[in-house]
Amino acid sequence: MTDHYDLKTFIVGSFMLLFLFMPRPLFPQTSPITGIDVDPENIIAQSGVKSITLQSAALLITDDFKKKQYYLNQWVFSLGKDSAALFEEVLKGIFENIEVIPEKSKKKYQILIQPHIDDFHFEIPQSTIGIYTARIVYKVQIYDVAGRMIFSLSMSGKGKSRSKIKIKPKVNLWLVKAAEGAISEAMIKIASELYSFFANSPLGANQAIELFHKARWSYYKKADYKNTITTIQKAIELLEQAKPNPFRDHFLAESYILSGAAHVCQKSQSQAEEHFQKAIILIPDIKPDPIIYPKKIRDTFKKIKSGK
Repeated sequence: MTDHYDLKTFIVGSFMLLFLFMPRPLFPQTSPITGIDVDPENIIAQSGVKSITLQSAALLITDDFKKKQYYLNQWVFSLGKDSAALFEEVLKGIFENIEVIPEKSKKKYQILIQPHIDDFHFEIPQSTIGIYTARIVYKVQIYDVAGRMIFSLSMSGKGKSRSKIKIKPKVNLWLVKAAEGAISEAMIKIASELYSFFANSPLGANQAIELFHKARWSYYKKADYKNTITTIQKAIELLEQAKPNPFRDHFLAESYILSGAAHVCQKSQSQAEEHFQKAIILIPDIKPDPIIYPKKIRDTFKKIKSGK
């Protein structure tokens, strides 16, 4: 009787061990996963940011970004689609007045924010019991009105999910939970970095940028060059006092060009040359936007830059 009991115990124990340590390829597979759900309000709350205003700013989500998917066995993660929706909600929650634009949009913006997915992968345990890990790397690039990249940041996130002993292991759910953790961590970092950079730069609703846009309106729409010079000079003074960084340098150089263009129209050649030179020294590859400035201004700028 004892031998029979020991044999039964051995058989049951062997099957239990086989189940606990069965190799990953034997995991049952379910229908494809189509979504990763991350709460944008939670991202904003955990990043500790406040709402700020950006003048003439847009978020560009490309078609390739939206179509990005990750495949693992029979599971499909709609990584791009879900990330696109999350970027849109998070950035709208942080930056007032930001517009989400299609890839073929021809409208010009002072600031264009474009995200990318650089990497995504899982680390899966060899048995049904273990920790599932997901890692993601987002890259966010920011461009000015002329299409120049003025800032780029890469942020990674890592998420983990510990599996539980189940008769039918829910591997897909553990993968989703790990992916959500990775995306949440990366997005919290991105929200914090973008907010910090914009809030500590002469952007948003601060006086310098408001003056810049008023001055450009006077120049481009009203041809009021005297008022343009007066207004942009106030912006220049504020920007020159600000701490140097790519955003400050960009708007200061653009302000120098605007002031120089207005001086050309006022036939103040020496002052025009002085401001154009300052713009070139600050950003050597900068050029006047052909949409804003006529050929006469662009030729004058080119001549000064070439030293002729």
